[in-house]
Amino acid sequence: MLSGTAPWAYGVTKMGAQLSLMHYLARELGAARIRVNCVETSWMPGPLVQGYMDYMAGQQGRTAVDVIADIAKDWPIPDMPLDEDVAESFAFLLSDRARMITGQTIRVNAGEYLA
Repeated sequence: MLSGTAPWAYGVTKMGAQLSLMHYLARELGAARIRVNCVETSWMPGPLVQGYMDYMAGQQGRTAVDVIADIAKDWPIPDMPLDEDVAESFAFLLSDRARMITGQTIRVNAGEYLA
């Protein structure tokens, strides 16, 4: 059963709002050749994720590297994306090579979510 103020509600409404805004702006600004896209990421190294990995490693008697490897093991590319990977997708979307791409979500997630 779902509770009234569960954390999932924030995530669902936030993502839904972001996608709706992207689609709206892509339609509104397209005639002016302004492109609007989203870059969606997966697990990524950083303070919050590292803190979680350290916590889980302590709970399981393993290393944080082992916990990360376990999380990513079933992904098509079994590794977490880095900041540089996300930056490359932005660089592409900002380039003339992406001149006809608008209203799209680019997933930089090592294939964690295939849809």
